[in-house]
Amino acid sequence: MKREYSYFPIFGIIIINAIIAVILNEISENLEFIQLIVGIISNFLIFSGLLHTRTGGIGDYFSNIKRINANVIFVNIVSGIISALFLMLIISLSAVSYIPDDIYFEKSSSNIGIITALVIGTIIMELIFMYTNLVLADERNEELSFGASLKLVIKTGFNLTLETVKIFLKIFFIPVIFLIIVGLMTVTKSVGVLPTIAVIGLSVSIIYLVFAIPTYMARISDAYIDYTGHNIDGKLEDGEEQDEEERDEDPED
Repeated sequence: MKREYSYFPIFGIIIINAIIAVILNEISENLEFIQLIVGIISNFLIFSGLLHTRTGGIGDYFSNIKRINANVIFVNIVSGIISALFLMLIISLSAVSYIPDDIYFEKSSSNIGIITALVIGTIIMELIFMYTNLVLADERNEELSFGASLKLVIKTGFNLTLETVKIFLKIFFIPVIFLIIVGLMTVTKSVGVLPTIAVIGLSVSIIYLVFAIPTYMARISDAYIDYTGHNIDGKLEDGEEQDEEERDEDPED
């Protein structure tokens, strides 16, 4: 079920995160950890906003910073470590599989194999950990331990895999297919210079992908809300709003 959301606060947080990352990189190349923390906070603000301040402004989305706790940071870091280790493993296995038996074996074939394995591994990890910050921002999960939170994140990712793939294909299918084609043309060096139409298409695809990210994140949050039955209208975290049954039992005089 599609729900209304504010596009510009999400896009604004993404842009702010990108600007901070560039500034930190200009200051020093050894600030990757700070960039990681900023990225985690930015991602959490967006998904928490989509659960709690969905149609608000950028200030409302930033107000979700009060929900950040140790679990948010550590679960995100550990999920990132798991993803990195998995990708390292799959790249190593694919590299071994493509060691040339023949001195005349084309190196481009091994490159394609490793890149394909990397893409598949990244997709698998993204599917598993896609809902990390939605799970962590859900007030019903605030009291969960680190282990229970991580377990719930993985369980949610597995259970919503099919829905996530559907959402991705609806939004990104055409530009991603075009990027894959252009990428294969570049890796295999099937053309010396990309045709003008390919360059234009590549530029349009990249621009579309950037501007479509907020919509993708909103639809992912919709899938989570449908799956968990989260009440985006009730102010459960503050106890400011009663259930309908409670209101009926406590009528005004």
